Amino acid sequence: MRKYAKLLKKIHKLDKMTFADLKIAVDPEYDPNVNIEEPKKYIEDALAILGDDYLEMVKAAYDERWIDFAQNKGKSTGGFCASPYGSHSFILLSWSEKMAEVFTLAHELGHAGHFKLCNENQNVFDTDVSGYFVEAPSTMNELLMANYLLKRMRTKDLEDGFYLQ
Repeated sequence: MRKYAKLLKKIHKLDKMTFADLKIAVDPEYDPNVNIEEPKKYIEDALAILGDDYLEMVKAAYDERWIDFAQNKGKSTGGFCASPYGSHSFILLSWSEKMAEVFTLAHELGHAGHFKLCNENQNVFDTDVSGYFVEAPSTMNELLMANYLLKRMRTKDLEDGFYLQ
């Protein structure tokens, strides 16, 4: 992470690196737009390796409107997942139509999947887990998403811009 922060500082010629600066794109010229519908297919294809039950949860998140995409006044940027015991998760995003949001959504769906399984298989007193444990499924979803997208990019895309097959 320190190397990444130093790289961003150097690329963007920043005098001082702050936590907020970690969100700056490494290459702002290479930041494809993605509408709200496109990530549904990307995420389903990328996470299919996790099995049919997991995909059903992902599809339910879309079909049952667990995800709030709208950018509203006063709504924070980034993503948040609330998973009350006995209910499905609620995912808040401020969709910016950038590829980073696809990763954010995959991340938050990792939380939703984790807590869906916790809620179904444990009592309310046993669903609270450590920060390290709670981030593992979400980080795995991001890695699966990156792997999926990289496999679908062509070498020429690195020269000409973003394109998925």
